[in-house]
Amino acid sequence: MTAWIYLGLLVLVGIGFFIPVSKDIWLGFMGKGFLFIVVMIAGYFLYVNARNRLNGRTDTQQVKQALEGDDSIQALGFGDAFEGVTLDLLKIIRSTLVGTVVGFYLIKNNGSFLEIGETENRLIRGPLPVQTGDLADMVLQTGRTVLEGNVNPAHFPALPDMAIRSFVGVPLYRGERLLGVLAMGSDAVESFGRSHQDFLQRCGDILIQMMSVCHAGLNEEMKNRFHQILDELESNLMEAETVEEAAVLFSGILKRVISFDRFSLSLIKEGKGWVQFSDGISDGMGLGVPFPLDEGLNGWVMKRNQPLLIENIVEGNFIRPRYYQNENQSHGIHTFMGFPLGSEEKAWGCVSIESRNPNQFGKRQKELVERFVIPFQLTLERIALVNQIKGTGKSPVIVDGLMK
Repeated sequence: MTAWIYLGLLVLVGIGFFIPVSKDIWLGFMGKGFLFIVVMIAGYFLYVNARNRLNGRTDTQQVKQALEGDDSIQALGFGDAFEGVTLDLLKIIRSTLVGTVVGFYLIKNNGSFLEIGETENRLIRGPLPVQTGDLADMVLQTGRTVLEGNVNPAHFPALPDMAIRSFVGVPLYRGERLLGVLAMGSDAVESFGRSHQDFLQRCGDILIQMMSVCHAGLNEEMKNRFHQILDELESNLMEAETVEEAAVLFSGILKRVISFDRFSLSLIKEGKGWVQFSDGISDGMGLGVPFPLDEGLNGWVMKRNQPLLIENIVEGNFIRPRYYQNENQSHGIHTFMGFPLGSEEKAWGCVSIESRNPNQFGKRQKELVERFVIPFQLTLERIALVNQIKGTGKSPVIVDGLMK
């Protein structure tokens, strides 16, 4: 039943695009207004339906997926809604143009990918990277429509046995920004003409409108999920009684939001940095290991009292030390994020999050972790105060600048 409603809504939107608008200004205004209302209703219905299909996916998984794949169409409820309407639209395109295969491509931070494709008897799910020289790459490189009636046999991603002889691809713009490509291929020559190109472009316009609606909704959903997880972190940290308990809770919840290979907590004692807790890659830098403050990235964060994001610490044969010169460099770490703990005047420690993947973290992840660090720091300060009141002044969290 849902599929038929999807199809009906899309047909209504398509009718609004293809029937000429009257020259009468009021009739034209009413027609455009009606089209806008239909698109909004379709977007809302798709959103509600998608939320009902989310039972198998946790909130934290959704936030993590949205953060690590900014432009993924498979993240959160609105992402599912957009995927549903895209699949229905591809079916309409392929059956109307009588082509062999149709595909929807997106430009992401790390390249261009086929997100969804369809043939008569097969659904292609991405993301599958676009290779240089691919038919879709011709559109991406020029930013213009490509209509070819007799091309050398080429292939769509994931379809190596299907030779494409005719091709039409239209760029998808939102404003002046190129977002992707909507493309159609056929195994027969001269399968497409200007009318097919115009039809595909109209369908691309519908897709962009739905993408805009779903993208805005996805951002709101992600913010709500983020605040739910942050509230959970703050609530759990209130129960922590030791530094180790707090660090385990913090690292565990952070793993549910972003992917990383190593987390560490370092504190300043007697003018040196000391690793207080680590989780993940074991590289010899565990509990109780001291390091100078003027040789590595963690020391830089504490000494400068500033957050630091390095997307790749490897520069040719040189690897920036994370703690000190001549440290074990077989860890394979590439991306580093560090955040100071302390007051505006002086840091008494830092947390660092590291990944073996280059460019794993960006501005978005950095801002998120900064928000999570605040309740973690307050928890460590509370634990230090409680320890002092109880007379356990030798607690390892009684460090320079925090509590004496």
